[in-house]
Amino acid sequence: MSYLSSTDRRQFITSVTAVGALGTVGCRNTKSSKESDKRGAGLRLDFVAHGSNADAFWGAQHNGFMDFCEAYGVQGRFLGTRLDGDIGEMLANLDSVLSGPGAGLALPISNAKTFTEPVQQAIDQGIAVVAVNIPDFRQPPDRLPYLRYVGGEPVATGKANARMTVDAFSKLTGRPPKRAVYLNHVPGVEVLDYRGQGMQAVFDAEGTLFDTLVITGDPASAQDTIRAYLRKNPDVETIQTGNSRPAAWAIQLLKEMGMLGRVSGPHEEGQIYVGSIDIDPELLQMIADNECLGTIDEQPYMQGWYAAQMLYHWIKYKFMPGRDISTGPLVVQDRNLVNSLIEQAKQGIRA
Repeated sequence: MSYLSSTDRRQFITSVTAVGALGTVGCRNTKSSKESDKRGAGLRLDFVAHGSNADAFWGAQHNGFMDFCEAYGVQGRFLGTRLDGDIGEMLANLDSVLSGPGAGLALPISNAKTFTEPVQQAIDQGIAVVAVNIPDFRQPPDRLPYLRYVGGEPVATGKANARMTVDAFSKLTGRPPKRAVYLNHVPGVEVLDYRGQGMQAVFDAEGTLFDTLVITGDPASAQDTIRAYLRKNPDVETIQTGNSRPAAWAIQLLKEMGMLGRVSGPHEEGQIYVGSIDIDPELLQMIADNECLGTIDEQPYMQGWYAAQMLYHWIKYKFMPGRDISTGPLVVQDRNLVNSLIEQAKQGIRA
Protein backbone atom coordinates (compact mmCIF):
# COMPACT_ATOMS: atom_id res chain seq x y z
CA MET A 1 0.00 0.00 0.00
CA SER A 2 1.66 3.13 -1.19
CA TYR A 3 1.62 6.23 0.96
CA LEU A 4 1.18 8.51 -2.04
CA SER A 5 -1.29 11.35 -1.57
CA SER A 6 -3.62 10.86 -4.51
CA THR A 7 -5.89 13.60 -3.17
CA ASP A 8 -3.13 16.19 -3.33
CA ARG A 9 -1.92 14.89 -6.68
CA ARG A 10 -5.31 15.23 -8.30
CA GLN A 11 -6.02 18.53 -6.57
CA PHE A 12 -9.40 17.46 -5.25
CA ILE A 13 -11.48 19.94 -3.29
CA THR A 14 -10.98 17.82 -0.21
CA SER A 15 -10.00 18.53 3.37
CA VAL A 16 -7.90 15.80 4.94
CA THR A 17 -7.36 16.11 8.66
CA ALA A 18 -6.65 14.00 11.70
CA VAL A 19 -9.23 14.89 14.32
CA GLY A 20 -10.25 12.93 17.37
CA ALA A 21 -11.55 9.49 16.48
CA LEU A 22 -12.07 10.38 12.84
CA GLY A 23 -8.54 9.59 11.67
CA THR A 24 -8.39 10.79 8.08
CA VAL A 25 -11.50 12.54 6.89
CA GLY A 26 -12.24 13.67 3.34
CA CYS A 27 -15.24 15.90 2.70
CA ARG A 28 -16.56 17.69 -0.34
CA ASN A 29 -19.14 20.40 -0.06
CA THR A 30 -21.27 21.48 -3.00
CA LYS A 31 -21.83 25.22 -2.52
CA SER A 32 -22.23 26.76 -5.98
CA SER A 33 -25.64 27.47 -7.52
CA LYS A 34 -25.00 24.93 -10.24
CA GLU A 35 -24.07 22.29 -7.66
CA SER A 36 -27.19 23.02 -5.60
CA ASP A 37 -29.33 22.29 -8.66
CA LYS A 38 -27.92 18.76 -8.97
CA ARG A 39 -30.21 15.87 -8.04
CA GLY A 40 -28.14 14.80 -5.05
CA ALA A 41 -28.23 18.18 -3.30
CA GLY A 42 -28.98 17.80 0.40
CA LEU A 43 -27.98 14.13 0.47
CA ARG A 44 -25.02 12.90 2.54
CA LEU A 45 -23.20 9.60 2.01
CA ASP A 46 -20.46 8.27 4.30
CA PHE A 47 -17.62 5.84 3.55
CA VAL A 48 -15.94 4.33 6.63
CA ALA A 49 -12.70 2.43 5.92
CA HIS A 50 -9.90 0.66 7.81
CA GLY A 51 -7.24 2.58 5.87
CA SER A 52 -6.24 6.16 5.07
CA ASN A 53 -7.08 7.98 1.86
CA ALA A 54 -3.37 8.90 1.73
CA ASP A 55 -2.76 5.20 1.02
CA ALA A 56 -2.83 4.36 -2.70
CA PHE A 57 -5.47 1.62 -2.41
CA TRP A 58 -7.85 3.47 -0.13
CA GLY A 59 -7.03 6.68 -1.95
CA ALA A 60 -8.45 5.15 -5.14
CA GLN A 61 -11.55 4.03 -3.22
CA HIS A 62 -11.87 7.56 -1.84
CA ASN A 63 -11.45 9.09 -5.29
CA GLY A 64 -14.11 6.92 -6.91
CA PHE A 65 -16.58 7.54 -4.07
CA MET A 66 -15.96 11.28 -3.99
CA ASP A 67 -15.97 11.64 -7.79
CA PHE A 68 -19.48 10.19 -7.94
CA CYS A 69 -20.64 12.41 -5.09
CA GLU A 70 -19.18 15.49 -6.76
CA ALA A 71 -20.75 14.60 -10.13
CA TYR A 72 -24.22 14.31 -8.58
CA GLY A 73 -24.01 17.11 -6.02
CA VAL A 74 -23.98 14.74 -3.04
CA GLN A 75 -22.10 15.59 0.16
CA GLY A 76 -19.61 12.76 0.47
CA ARG A 77 -17.49 11.96 3.53
CA PHE A 78 -14.61 9.47 3.68
CA LEU A 79 -13.58 8.50 7.22
CA GLY A 80 -10.35 6.53 7.32
CA THR A 81 -7.83 5.41 9.93
CA ARG A 82 -4.30 6.59 10.58
CA LEU A 83 -2.90 3.05 10.42
CA ASP A 84 -3.95 0.39 7.93
CA GLY A 85 -6.14 -2.23 9.57
CA ASP A 86 -6.88 -0.27 12.75
CA ILE A 87 -10.26 -1.82 13.52
CA GLY A 88 -10.59 0.09 16.81
CA GLU A 89 -10.33 3.46 15.10
CA MET A 90 -12.65 2.30 12.32
CA LEU A 91 -15.27 1.38 14.94
CA ALA A 92 -14.88 4.82 16.53
CA ASN A 93 -15.41 6.43 13.12
CA LEU A 94 -18.50 4.30 12.58
CA ASP A 95 -19.87 5.36 15.97
CA SER A 96 -19.43 8.99 14.97
CA VAL A 97 -21.43 8.36 11.79
CA LEU A 98 -24.24 6.69 13.74
CA SER A 99 -24.44 9.63 16.13
CA GLY A 100 -25.27 11.99 13.25
CA PRO A 101 -26.11 9.73 10.35
CA GLY A 102 -26.32 10.54 6.70
CA ALA A 103 -28.66 8.74 4.32
CA GLY A 104 -26.21 6.07 3.15
CA LEU A 105 -23.14 4.21 4.39
CA ALA A 106 -20.46 2.28 2.53
CA LEU A 107 -17.88 0.23 4.41
CA PRO A 108 -15.80 -2.93 4.25
CA ILE A 109 -16.98 -5.64 6.62
CA SER A 110 -13.40 -5.99 7.85
CA ASN A 111 -14.35 -8.44 10.60
CA ALA A 112 -17.92 -9.72 10.55
CA LYS A 113 -18.27 -10.50 14.27
CA THR A 114 -16.84 -7.15 15.29
CA PHE A 115 -19.04 -5.14 12.95
CA THR A 116 -22.32 -7.02 13.33
CA GLU A 117 -23.74 -4.80 16.07
CA PRO A 118 -22.89 -1.33 14.66
CA VAL A 119 -23.80 -2.22 11.07
CA GLN A 120 -27.11 -3.72 12.19
CA GLN A 121 -27.68 -0.56 14.24
CA ALA A 122 -27.14 1.54 11.11
CA ILE A 123 -29.64 -0.57 9.17
CA ASP A 124 -32.15 -0.36 12.04
CA GLN A 125 -31.77 3.44 11.99
CA GLY A 126 -32.88 3.42 8.37
CA ILE A 127 -29.43 4.06 6.85
CA ALA A 128 -28.90 2.43 3.47
CA VAL A 129 -25.78 0.24 3.74
CA VAL A 130 -23.56 -1.18 1.00
CA ALA A 131 -20.56 -3.41 1.73
CA VAL A 132 -17.52 -2.48 -0.30
CA ASN A 133 -14.18 -4.30 -0.80
CA ILE A 134 -14.92 -6.89 1.92
CA PRO A 135 -18.29 -8.64 2.29
CA ASP A 136 -19.74 -10.49 5.25
CA PHE A 137 -18.51 -13.99 4.42
CA ARG A 138 -21.10 -15.68 6.63
CA GLN A 139 -24.08 -17.44 5.12
CA PRO A 140 -27.69 -16.38 5.75
CA PRO A 141 -29.30 -15.95 8.23
CA ASP A 142 -26.10 -14.85 9.98
CA ARG A 143 -24.97 -12.55 7.16
CA LEU A 144 -25.65 -8.85 7.71
CA PRO A 145 -28.64 -7.63 5.62
CA TYR A 146 -26.86 -4.83 3.73
CA LEU A 147 -28.22 -3.96 0.28
CA ARG A 148 -25.42 -5.26 -1.94
CA TYR A 149 -21.68 -5.89 -2.02
CA VAL A 150 -19.35 -4.26 -4.53
CA GLY A 151 -15.74 -5.39 -4.77
CA GLY A 152 -13.38 -8.17 -5.65
CA GLU A 153 -13.89 -11.86 -4.99
CA PRO A 154 -11.22 -12.69 -2.38
CA VAL A 155 -10.89 -16.45 -2.96
CA ALA A 156 -10.92 -15.97 -6.75
CA THR A 157 -8.35 -13.18 -6.36
CA GLY A 158 -6.07 -15.49 -4.37
CA LYS A 159 -6.49 -18.24 -6.94
CA ALA A 160 -5.70 -15.83 -9.79
CA ASN A 161 -2.54 -14.71 -7.99
CA ALA A 162 -1.36 -18.29 -7.48
CA ARG A 163 -2.32 -19.40 -10.99
CA MET A 164 -0.44 -16.46 -12.49
CA THR A 165 2.60 -17.35 -10.37
CA VAL A 166 2.59 -21.08 -11.15
CA ASP A 167 2.18 -20.46 -14.89
CA ALA A 168 5.00 -17.91 -15.01
CA PHE A 169 7.33 -20.01 -12.84
CA SER A 170 6.61 -23.18 -14.85
CA LYS A 171 7.35 -21.33 -18.07
CA LEU A 172 10.82 -20.51 -16.73
CA THR A 173 11.58 -23.83 -15.04
CA GLY A 174 9.33 -26.50 -16.53
CA ARG A 175 7.83 -27.32 -13.10
CA PRO A 176 5.76 -25.74 -10.31
CA PRO A 177 7.55 -24.08 -7.37
CA LYS A 178 8.68 -26.26 -4.47
CA ARG A 179 7.48 -23.88 -1.77
CA ALA A 180 5.50 -20.64 -1.74
CA VAL A 181 4.97 -18.24 1.15
CA TYR A 182 2.11 -15.76 1.52
CA LEU A 183 2.83 -12.50 3.37
CA ASN A 184 -0.16 -11.41 5.46
CA HIS A 185 0.51 -7.79 6.42
CA VAL A 186 -2.76 -7.09 8.31
CA PRO A 187 -3.74 -10.18 10.34
CA GLY A 188 -7.34 -10.11 11.50
CA VAL A 189 -8.69 -8.56 8.28
CA GLU A 190 -10.69 -11.50 6.94
CA VAL A 191 -10.30 -10.72 3.24
CA LEU A 192 -6.57 -11.43 3.47
CA ASP A 193 -7.26 -14.84 5.00
CA TYR A 194 -9.63 -15.71 2.13
CA ARG A 195 -7.06 -14.63 -0.43
CA GLY A 196 -4.61 -16.99 1.24
CA GLN A 197 -7.16 -19.80 1.04
CA GLY A 198 -7.52 -19.20 -2.69
CA MET A 199 -3.76 -19.31 -3.15
CA GLN A 200 -3.43 -22.49 -1.12
CA ALA A 201 -6.06 -24.29 -3.22
CA VAL A 202 -3.98 -23.74 -6.37
CA PHE A 203 -0.61 -24.53 -4.80
CA ASP A 204 -1.96 -27.68 -3.11
CA ALA A 205 -3.19 -28.94 -6.47
CA GLU A 206 0.30 -28.36 -7.90
CA GLY A 207 2.06 -30.16 -5.02
CA THR A 208 3.68 -26.91 -3.84
CA LEU A 209 4.26 -26.46 -0.10
CA PHE A 210 2.44 -23.34 1.06
CA ASP A 211 2.98 -21.23 4.19
CA THR A 212 1.51 -18.02 5.55
CA LEU A 213 3.92 -15.56 7.18
CA VAL A 214 2.51 -12.72 9.27
CA ILE A 215 4.42 -9.46 8.86
CA THR A 216 3.83 -5.89 10.01
CA GLY A 217 3.04 -2.79 7.96
CA ASP A 218 6.48 -1.36 8.71
CA PRO A 219 8.84 -2.01 5.76
CA ALA A 220 12.02 -2.53 7.81
CA SER A 221 10.33 -4.85 10.30
CA ALA A 222 8.59 -6.77 7.52
CA GLN A 223 11.87 -7.27 5.66
CA ASP A 224 13.57 -8.54 8.82
CA THR A 225 10.78 -11.11 9.25
CA ILE A 226 10.98 -12.19 5.61
CA ARG A 227 14.77 -12.47 5.74
CA ALA A 228 14.64 -14.70 8.83
CA TYR A 229 11.97 -16.91 7.27
CA LEU A 230 13.95 -17.36 4.04
CA ARG A 231 17.07 -18.38 5.96
CA LYS A 232 15.04 -21.09 7.74
CA ASN A 233 13.30 -22.19 4.54
CA PRO A 234 15.85 -22.24 1.70
CA ASP A 235 13.45 -24.13 -0.59
CA VAL A 236 11.12 -21.11 -0.98
CA GLU A 237 10.81 -20.22 -4.67
CA THR A 238 7.87 -17.78 -4.76
CA ILE A 239 6.50 -15.06 -2.49
CA GLN A 240 2.82 -14.10 -2.68
CA THR A 241 1.40 -10.93 -1.21
CA GLY A 242 -2.09 -9.62 -0.51
CA ASN A 243 -1.12 -6.06 -1.37
CA SER A 244 1.37 -4.17 -3.53
CA ARG A 245 3.41 -2.66 -0.67
CA PRO A 246 4.63 -5.97 0.83
CA ALA A 247 5.43 -7.11 -2.72
CA ALA A 248 7.65 -4.07 -3.25
CA TRP A 249 9.34 -4.60 0.12
CA ALA A 250 10.00 -8.26 -0.72
CA ILE A 251 11.43 -7.37 -4.13
CA GLN A 252 13.73 -4.76 -2.60
CA LEU A 253 14.94 -7.29 -0.03
CA LEU A 254 15.51 -10.05 -2.60
CA LYS A 255 17.52 -7.65 -4.76
CA GLU A 256 19.71 -6.80 -1.74
CA MET A 257 20.18 -10.52 -1.04
CA GLY A 258 20.95 -11.29 -4.69
CA MET A 259 18.03 -13.73 -4.82
CA LEU A 260 15.43 -11.98 -6.99
CA GLY A 261 14.16 -14.03 -9.90
CA ARG A 262 13.27 -12.04 -13.01
CA VAL A 263 10.45 -12.75 -15.42
CA SER A 264 12.85 -12.37 -18.36
CA GLY A 265 15.00 -15.21 -16.98
CA PRO A 266 17.11 -17.21 -17.15
CA HIS A 267 16.20 -19.10 -13.99
CA GLU A 268 18.90 -20.08 -11.51
CA GLU A 269 18.49 -22.26 -8.44
CA GLY A 270 17.99 -20.19 -5.30
CA GLN A 271 16.10 -17.42 -7.05
CA ILE A 272 12.74 -16.31 -5.64
CA TYR A 273 9.90 -14.77 -7.65
CA VAL A 274 7.18 -12.41 -6.38
CA GLY A 275 3.49 -12.31 -7.34
CA SER A 276 1.31 -9.50 -5.96
CA ILE A 277 -2.24 -8.27 -5.48
CA ASP A 278 -3.19 -4.60 -5.96
CA ILE A 279 -1.39 -1.79 -7.75
CA ASP A 280 0.72 1.27 -7.11
CA PRO A 281 3.11 3.17 -9.42
CA GLU A 282 6.26 1.61 -7.92
CA LEU A 283 4.99 -1.96 -8.24
CA LEU A 284 3.80 -1.36 -11.81
CA GLN A 285 7.29 -0.14 -12.70
CA MET A 286 8.72 -3.29 -11.09
CA ILE A 287 6.45 -5.40 -13.32
CA ALA A 288 7.55 -3.37 -16.35
CA ASP A 289 11.18 -3.98 -15.34
CA ASN A 290 10.60 -7.78 -15.08
CA GLU A 291 11.17 -7.72 -11.30
CA CYS A 292 7.65 -8.90 -10.42
CA LEU A 293 5.65 -11.69 -12.05
CA GLY A 294 2.50 -9.58 -12.10
CA THR A 295 -0.38 -8.48 -9.90
CA ILE A 296 -4.13 -8.80 -9.51
CA ASP A 297 -6.19 -5.62 -9.81
CA GLU A 298 -9.38 -5.31 -7.73
CA GLN A 299 -10.09 -1.93 -9.37
CA PRO A 300 -10.81 -0.03 -6.12
CA TYR A 301 -11.76 3.20 -7.89
CA MET A 302 -14.72 1.31 -9.39
CA GLN A 303 -15.59 -0.01 -5.93
CA GLY A 304 -15.82 3.49 -4.50
CA TRP A 305 -17.79 4.83 -7.48
CA TYR A 306 -20.29 1.96 -7.61
CA ALA A 307 -20.78 2.01 -3.83
CA ALA A 308 -21.83 5.67 -3.98
CA GLN A 309 -23.90 5.05 -7.10
CA MET A 310 -25.82 2.15 -5.56
CA LEU A 311 -26.55 4.13 -2.40
CA TYR A 312 -27.67 7.16 -4.40
CA HIS A 313 -29.92 5.18 -6.74
CA TRP A 314 -31.51 3.25 -3.86
CA ILE A 315 -32.13 6.30 -1.69
CA LYS A 316 -33.49 8.43 -4.55
CA TYR A 317 -35.31 5.90 -6.72
CA LYS A 318 -35.18 2.46 -5.06
CA PHE A 319 -33.07 1.22 -7.99
CA MET A 320 -30.84 -1.74 -7.15
CA PRO A 321 -28.92 -4.25 -9.33
CA GLY A 322 -30.14 -7.81 -9.07
CA ARG A 323 -26.87 -9.08 -7.64
CA ASP A 324 -23.57 -7.97 -6.12
CA ILE A 325 -21.08 -6.17 -8.38
CA SER A 326 -17.73 -7.88 -8.93
CA THR A 327 -14.76 -5.62 -9.78
CA GLY A 328 -12.12 -8.33 -10.13
CA PRO A 329 -9.87 -10.19 -10.33
CA LEU A 330 -8.12 -8.62 -13.32
CA VAL A 331 -4.66 -10.08 -14.01
CA VAL A 332 -2.08 -7.36 -14.72
CA GLN A 333 0.93 -8.98 -16.34
CA ASP A 334 1.02 -7.87 -19.96
CA ARG A 335 3.67 -5.18 -20.37
CA ASN A 336 1.48 -3.05 -22.66
CA LEU A 337 -1.31 -3.07 -20.09
CA VAL A 338 1.17 -2.28 -17.31
CA ASN A 339 2.55 0.74 -19.12
CA SER A 340 -0.96 2.10 -19.72
CA LEU A 341 -1.81 1.81 -16.01
CA ILE A 342 1.25 3.56 -14.58
CA GLU A 343 -0.08 7.06 -15.24
CA GLN A 344 -3.53 6.10 -13.95
CA ALA A 345 -1.92 4.85 -10.74
CA LYS A 346 -0.09 8.17 -10.34
CA GLN A 347 -3.45 9.94 -10.71
CA GLY A 348 -5.06 7.86 -7.96
CA ILE A 349 -7.39 5.99 -10.33
CA ARG A 350 -5.67 2.58 -10.16
CA ALA A 351 -4.36 0.98 -7.00
